[in-house]
Amino acid sequence: MKLTQRQDTGSLYRRQMVEFSGLDLTDGAAEGTLRDCGGLSSKRWPVLSQRGGRGAYEEVALSEPTAIFAFDKLCVLDDGTFYYDGAEVGYVETGEKQFAVVGKKLCIWPDGRYLDISDPEALTWGSLSATVKALEGSAVFTETALTISTNPGLGEKLEKLRQSFSDNKKWYLMVYEEVSFDADSKQWTATGGKKVQLAQNDSLDLVGKYIILTADGDYQEVCASGANPLLTEAWNTTGAYAVITSYSWVEKESYVTYYVYAQTYDGSKRNTDLTEVFAVGDGVTISGATEEDNNKDAVIRAVTEDTLTFDSNLFVAGADTAAVTVERTVPEMDFICEWNNRLWGVKDKTVYASALGQPQNFNVFDGLSTDSYAVEVGTDGAFTAVCRYSDSVLFWKENVLHKMLGSVPADFYLYTYDVAGVQAGSEKSLQIINEVLYYMGRAGVYAYTGGRPQRISSVFGTRQYYGGVAGADSWRYYLSVLDTAGESHLLVYDTRQGIWLREDDTRARQFATLDATVHLLSEGGEIFLLDQQSEESVAWYAELNPFRETVHNRKMYSKLFLRMTLEAGAHMTVEVKSDDGLWQTIWTGHRAGTEVIPVIPNRCDQFSVRLSGEGTCAVESLMRQVKVGGYV
Repeated sequence: MKLTQRQDTGSLYRRQMVEFSGLDLTDGAAEGTLRDCGGLSSKRWPVLSQRGGRGAYEEVALSEPTAIFAFDKLCVLDDGTFYYDGAEVGYVETGEKQFAVVGKKLCIWPDGRYLDISDPEALTWGSLSATVKALEGSAVFTETALTISTNPGLGEKLEKLRQSFSDNKKWYLMVYEEVSFDADSKQWTATGGKKVQLAQNDSLDLVGKYIILTADGDYQEVCASGANPLLTEAWNTTGAYAVITSYSWVEKESYVTYYVYAQTYDGSKRNTDLTEVFAVGDGVTISGATEEDNNKDAVIRAVTEDTLTFDSNLFVAGADTAAVTVERTVPEMDFICEWNNRLWGVKDKTVYASALGQPQNFNVFDGLSTDSYAVEVGTDGAFTAVCRYSDSVLFWKENVLHKMLGSVPADFYLYTYDVAGVQAGSEKSLQIINEVLYYMGRAGVYAYTGGRPQRISSVFGTRQYYGGVAGADSWRYYLSVLDTAGESHLLVYDTRQGIWLREDDTRARQFATLDATVHLLSEGGEIFLLDQQSEESVAWYAELNPFRETVHNRKMYSKLFLRMTLEAGAHMTVEVKSDDGLWQTIWTGHRAGTEVIPVIPNRCDQFSVRLSGEGTCAVESLMRQVKVGGYV
C-alpha cells in the first residue's frame, strides 16, 4: 500500500524582541528578560551593553583594608590603621566597623573612637569615653566639687600603639600588674612582673597589663632563646609605658601573626590634666568613694586641671580615703546612626540618643532640649539595623519597625509597625536613593517611602539570598549577597527602569560613595572604583529566558538576525540550545552591523539564546525566524 507523504502545514514567521530587559528567574518570564547575566549595565537600556570599568584606589599603599567610609573624604581602615584622605590619623582594632558623623566628629564603632574634622589642617583623634582614677586617699569633696590627684599609673595619654610579631619564633612579653615612675629619681617601680608567651589563646590574660617601654619606644619583648635584644638599650628614663587594650592573631599559610594593641602614657606626670579629659556639660559617673552618697551620676559645670565642679549641695564634704574613679561612659550599642545632630543606637531592648552635638555624652539629663535620651521597647526579637530617614530615625527588627519622631527629648515618640524588616546580618544593605530607602529583608529586597515597604525583588522567584551589603549612586542600588550555596553575587538595581542585573561574583565587605563615585571594598581587601572610564576589557554574557512563542506546538528555529555595534578589539559569540540540550556555538565575530545567523533546524518546545563577549559591544535588536509545527 502506498503511504501518503505527511504535509508540514506549519507557518513560518519572524519575531523581533521589543526590548532587552533585566533578570527574571520566575516561571513564565517575559520575552527579552534574562535567566542569567554578567558584566552588563542598564545605562543604555533598552540596548544590551556592558558595565563600566573598575578603577583601583591608589591614594595610599594598603595591606589588609577591612572598612571604608566616605564623608567629605574617603576613610579607610587598613590592618588597624585609620586613614582620612590618605593620611594616617589613628589606630583602632581590626574587624567590622560602623561610622556616623555628628557635627564634625566622625565616630568609629564599636571602638568608641572619633576623628574631629573641624579643622582639616589639624585633625583631632580621641575617645568618646574617658576614665580618670584618683590616687588612693587624694580625693577631696566639697558640697559642689571634687579635687583629685591622679594615679601615676594613669599619667598623660600619649599615642595608641600596635605591635605585630610575624615570624616563627616563640614571642614573649614582660608584663606587670602595676607600674609607677618617679620623675625625680627616674626610677621605675613595677609589681607582678611575668613573662607571657604569645599564643592563639582567647583566655590569654593580657588586657589591662602594663608594659615598660625601652628608650626607642618599642615593646619589651623576648624570643625563644630567652634573650631580650631590646634590654641592651638604655631603659626609658622619661616614664613612658603602655597598657594593653586588646590582643589578637591572624593565621597565615605557614605562620601566625600576633597583634598587641596598647595605649601609651607619660608616667612622669603625676596628675592628669582634667581639662584634657573632660569638658563642661559632660555627664560622668563617680564611683569608689567611701561615702556612699558621693557615688552618683552628675553633670560637670566647670573643670580645671585637678578639680571638677558640679551642681550645688551635691556631695557630702570631706576627704576620701578610697581611690575614687570618674568616668564618662558610652553605652554598648549594636547599631548606630546620626540623626538631628545626635548619635543614636540600640542594644537589647533599649534605644539611646546622645546629647545634642555631643556623641560622647549619653548621661546628661538636665531637663533641657539638648539632653541625652533613652527608652526601652517592648517588642520581641533582636534589632537588626538602624538608619536615619527623612524626618525620623528607624530602628529595624526582622518583622518590626520602630520609628522615632520628634525634635527634642520632651516630644520624642517611638511608633511601632508590624512590617517586613531588615534581615539579620544585612544591616549594611540600607541605602537611600531619591528619598527611597532600599534594604534587604528575609523575603527579598524592599523599597520604603514612609508607609508599608514594597518588595522589588519578585523577579528572583524562589531564590533566597542573605548577607546583604549595599552601596548606591544617584540611581543604582548595588547589592552584594550570598545564596544558599554560599556563592556570591553582585546585583545592581536600576531605580529608573526597575530592572535587576548581575555584574559578577565579587563579594563586597563595604561600600562608600564619594563625589558620585561608588567605592567597593572586596572581601579580598581590594578597593575598586565602580563604573569608570578605564582600559579594562570587560567580559560579559547574557542568557535570555527561553522563547516559547506563547504556543504549545513544537517549533523549528532556522535563523537569527542580530543587530549590534562593536568597538575595536571587541568580539562576541552566539550560542543556542533546544529544550534541555547542550549549548552550541553558531557564530563568533567582531564586526558591527546586522548578522544573519543560520540555526541548524531542530524541533523543540523551547529555544534558548546566550550572547557573550569581551570589550565594548551594544546589542540593539534580536530577531528570530521560526516555524510553528505540530504537537509532537
